[in-house]
Amino acid sequence: MPLVGARRVTQLKESMKSLEVKLSDYNNKSIEEAIPEHAIAGGSFPEIHFKNGVIAH
Repeated sequence: MPLVGARRVTQLKESMKSLEVKLSDYNNKSIEEAIPEHAIAGGSFPEIHFKNGVIAH
């Protein structure tokens, strides 16, 4: 899954190339073992709250 935080179209286009990457079953299993689903929590910026795409104070 691409994680996109582009500010320019060129950055977005570069990030979209990640959709072309195909992981093998071995790769997926290795990732799942390294980072178990239950261990993933929280947000990138948990202290920031957005409302309609704008930071709410």
